[in-house]
Amino acid sequence: MAHARHAVQVADRAGGAALHRHPRIWLGGALTAVDRFAEAEEVIAVGRHEADELGTAWSQPLWAYYNASLATARGRLDDAVAEAEAGIRIAQQLSAWQLCLPLLGMLTRVAVARAQMPVAREHLRAMQRLLDEGITSAPEDVGWSFAVFQAADGQPEAALATLEEIHHALPGRLLLFANDPGAAADLVRVALRAKEPAVAGAAVDAARALAELNPAVPSLPAAAAHAEGLLKRDAVALRDAVDRYRATPRTLARISAMEDLAVVEHDAGHRSGAVELLEDAVAEATTCGARRAVERMERRLRRFGVRSRVKSSPGGAPATPLGGLTATELAITRMVAQGMSNREIAEKRGCSPHTVDSHLRNIFQKVGVNSRVALTNALHGK
Repeated sequence: MAHARHAVQVADRAGGAALHRHPRIWLGGALTAVDRFAEAEEVIAVGRHEADELGTAWSQPLWAYYNASLATARGRLDDAVAEAEAGIRIAQQLSAWQLCLPLLGMLTRVAVARAQMPVAREHLRAMQRLLDEGITSAPEDVGWSFAVFQAADGQPEAALATLEEIHHALPGRLLLFANDPGAAADLVRVALRAKEPAVAGAAVDAARALAELNPAVPSLPAAAAHAEGLLKRDAVALRDAVDRYRATPRTLARISAMEDLAVVEHDAGHRSGAVELLEDAVAEATTCGARRAVERMERRLRRFGVRSRVKSSPGGAPATPLGGLTATELAITRMVAQGMSNREIAEKRGCSPHTVDSHLRNIFQKVGVNSRVALTNALHGK
């Protein structure tokens, strides 16, 4: 992060070609990795505005990727999808195919979290086509995305085989856990289901090493405690993970730790505490749109003899055309109805016009309209 800050200072001072390298991209990524989400969001917004003024279109897919990563960690999955889709469209226009791979990987993982397995499969097919053409990317973008899908599809052995390059590189290469601390517990889970406890142990050791190297980053000791608690079925470690995650903005990682703690607590005979944890986690996951976690935890609650108190509309269908919109999508719909342009909406929300365009595409599809006028009429009940 110190290197990234210094790079920004150098670019701002020197201007010209140095400024065109956009070091704020890397500063935003570093700030996200150390849990400084608000500062990362501000840096990315400034950098995007600067890129628009300089006309450096090549940087737009990267801004989208890092903003999508930030939105995913926060549990704002609809924002993450809009950002990643916008980034892919720009990358395709620029023929920057290598930038498409990490964005498609992001969309794959979010689709899995949303229980949209057919959508995730299509993203993986698009990734495979690029790979077959010789386009490459880091295993943390490619292999991890394929493995997340395989694990969700009931193929833990295949997932672990896909992750061979990643887990064999531990603890020397910690990029996966630095980018996504919650991935440590996910790797432990995959390894245990594949009956490979040695790999699970290596993941725990690596997560602990990363936490010890970065004691000021709250999510890293949380992730290490989560991974260890999951491996050892240790309620004390899992409770520590949940408590530590509460001090971070990483919503999805906290939900996962809460679910794992609830399972161990229930098995230890603490039913009421387990039910309370699961119901809280279901409420948070529902707000995020993490449907796969919601469905899994509601099944656990039924096995515990209760039903989730989080209510959904009958049959899962929205009561009105606008009922299926997320909070972000509804806010954008209202701005459209006020006559605001994509650029004006983007400035108000601190994103790019391309991201607003992605949101509008999704909104039009959900509401069943194809114009801003029709969307405004739908909002007003016409």
